[in-house]
Amino acid sequence: MPVEKVVYALESENISGLGGPMGTEQTRTNWTRYFSCIAKAKAAAKEDYERHGRDTRIEWSKSGKGFSSQDLCFVQYHIRACVPEG
Repeated sequence: MPVEKVVYALESENISGLGGPMGTEQTRTNWTRYFSCIAKAKAAAKEDYERHGRDTRIEWSKSGKGFSSQDLCFVQYHIRACVPEG
């Protein structure tokens, strides 16, 4: 029985468009990067957030099929497991 290799997708979501009038709010994906384990994905999110001069501790919570950070004012991170094809 073949073993499926799992990678973890870290998505940086721009949430600076939230908080406006109903129907005008929007978010967009800044980028998505792939990692071999959840710990590396979390470390990359921390490094990215600190690169923008922020030092708030990122708290992760289970969400759907992965993890999400709290609302960090302008960005939110999501980690999801995915199985590459091939």
